Amino acid sequence: MFGFGLAAAMYRRYRIIFGILLIILGIIAVVGKSYQLSLEKLVNEVMHTLASIEPPPQPAKFKELARKKDITFTKLTNYLRQGSEFDQGLLAFMEKRYEDAIHLLKKQGEKSGADKSQNWFYIGNIYYLTQKYEQSGEAYKRSTEANPEFYYAWCNWGILLGKTGKYNNAIQKFETAIKKNPDHADSWNAWGVVLNKAGHYDQAIAKYEKALHIEPQRADILNNQGAALNKLNRLNEAADKFQAAIKYNPDDANAWSNWGVVLNMQGRYEDAIDKYKKAVQANAGHADIWFNWGVTLNALGHYKDAIAKYKESVRLQPDHASALNNWGVALKKLGQYQAAIDNYRKAVKFKPHDADILYNWGMALNALERHQDAIIKYEDALQYHPNHKEALNSWGVALKQLGIFYQKSLKKYRQSLMDEMVSD
Repeated sequence: MFGFGLAAAMYRRYRIIFGILLIILGIIAVVGKSYQLSLEKLVNEVMHTLASIEPPPQPAKFKELARKKDITFTKLTNYLRQGSEFDQGLLAFMEKRYEDAIHLLKKQGEKSGADKSQNWFYIGNIYYLTQKYEQSGEAYKRSTEANPEFYYAWCNWGILLGKTGKYNNAIQKFETAIKKNPDHADSWNAWGVVLNKAGHYDQAIAKYEKALHIEPQRADILNNQGAALNKLNRLNEAADKFQAAIKYNPDDANAWSNWGVVLNMQGRYEDAIDKYKKAVQANAGHADIWFNWGVTLNALGHYKDAIAKYKESVRLQPDHASALNNWGVALKKLGQYQAAIDNYRKAVKFKPHDADILYNWGMALNALERHQDAIIKYEDALQYHPNHKEALNSWGVALKQLGIFYQKSLKKYRQSLMDEMVSD
């Protein structure tokens, strides 16, 4: 009897242990399944981030996405590395190994049952970000042919066309994207951006409003709407939009900088500088922030400090023609005329038809008493902007200094003076 009782007790003990093990295994299975689902959701968010080309995806964004899911970035990359060629292509895209990404995505797209539309869409994005615009357009075309309902591809195709100045064609793509999905805020926003570039600010504001109706807390859209309002000199409304953008995204460097621009236009220079400082804290690598800061310092007459800001702007973006031009203007204010000319020469390489740059170049030449050379620059400026009042006036002054008063030039000079009297 004793042996039987001991065996029964041991049996009950093993049953309990076995039951506990089953519970533990069940918990592990549930946790594992939950973790797998979290990884899959994270990959979907990565795909959504890589779908955006304006602004382009930033590497730090992927780490932030992983952190919010309590998943290490290493686990995310390992998961993608061990996945399909599509997953590996996404990883290569994230890591900016663009040639590898295109190769993997094309390879995946060749497989039976593959989502060719999706593969070609991401290939189009890579080509766009590497400024291979013709290949990008072809990729978006193939994406929409594979799936005409894929509104993401229609939208990004429109962004591409807007980037290359084909505004009417871009709008057609946005219209198609919105027919496929009227609630796609990015399509409304991108349509607004193109209208803004084309100078149709009221229409752009209306499109941004459509986008904000769908996603009212989108800082980037609020910032875009504020910029359009600023173009219409609706400064207080613009400032309200920038403040709203910052409310939803305190690290929105563009909104801080644009708010500074509004304050500069209102003559509130010190307040503007405060906003530029906040913008730099959010993103010190944005060339336009330093440029805008330089503009305000220039307005205050702090030319040396302004030059330092323009230098940083050009360091970050060597083809920033406006920064080079303003740098030249500040140098001229300091009497450094030849250095100013050197800057105008660089600026014209990037904006050869900019009348203001050519006019400023002429002014620096005139200050060096190189009147004939100055006249050539004024003539060049007037070729691209025939009613450039300052160029017309300076042309006449330079001609007078040379003692040249042939009829055509005198007529232009007199016209300049008449315009000045009328404006006064």
